[in-house]
Amino acid sequence: LFKTLNKKEVPLGFPLLVNFDRKKFLNYLKFNKIYCPVHWVIKKRPNKKYLLADFNISKRILTIPIDQRVTNNKLLYMLRLIDNYVNKIA
Repeated sequence: LFKTLNKKEVPLGFPLLVNFDRKKFLNYLKFNKIYCPVHWVIKKRPNKKYLLADFNISKRILTIPIDQRVTNNKLLYMLRLIDNYVNKIA
């Protein structure tokens, strides 16, 4: 949505689209003490063709927490976990 952030702006999360089983990935992160919300749940497949992209995204999106409480070490820890998971399933 935004190309830049002001110096005093801190995003609350980083949206991530996955091309693998999101539920297993969320469980893996949760097991490792990383709690990622899923904000955009569309439970029923829409009958309108123009809403299919939204439905498909809703099945793949999650948010990595990166708010002001997350330290550099915690961020590196999360990145390593994500990288390990992705490399393990690749």
